Amino acid sequence: MGSSGEKKIRASPAWREDLITEGNLRDLMDSRPWDKWVEPVKPLSFPISGWFVGLTEIHDTYAQEYRQSLWEDRHRLPLSEVLRADSLYAARLFNARKKRRSRATKAWMGVLKKVLEGMMACHCDLDILLDPFFQPVTPTSQLSTWYPGAEGGDPQAGLSEVLQAADDAAPWRIFYRKNLQEHPAFEIPRLPSKFYPSDGD
Repeated sequence: MGSSGEKKIRASPAWREDLITEGNLRDLMDSRPWDKWVEPVKPLSFPISGWFVGLTEIHDTYAQEYRQSLWEDRHRLPLSEVLRADSLYAARLFNARKKRRSRATKAWMGVLKKVLEGMMACHCDLDILLDPFFQPVTPTSQLSTWYPGAEGGDPQAGLSEVLQAADDAAPWRIFYRKNLQEHPAFEIPRLPSKFYPSDGD
């Protein structure tokens, strides 16, 4: 059974199970790929002024502190029971990942609480959460395993190269930070500047 309610999905025939080794996991974690796309972006729908300053500060603190968990949610490596039995490192990584996600989820609830405060004060509505500025925790019901190599590509590529291919093939994994204009929010006509104050405010 998958952990934390993860979706059970079938791996692609191209999946490289040989990439999931203790050595590769250590190298990947030591490279800290979650540090690559951490710069905040300018909000599309709201200004960084007035009430929104507090919202951006709460969100930026959360996104910075829990960036590893946010990355792990979108690159959820299959750490099988067999692997965890053979590798103490993999077992510890599996348990630490669960704890990080729990803490990140709690922090994201703090961001949502601030959004609710803004809604009650008529600063915004739920559309604000569509803004590419936000880096939400993946809902438990939407968690799914990332099978390295499933995107195809060079069958001889290492785990870091396969990771790059995954991010290029599915830019949602890095919150579209490589090319923000690909974010689906830019296709929503009502969203740009929606929560900017009117001239009379």
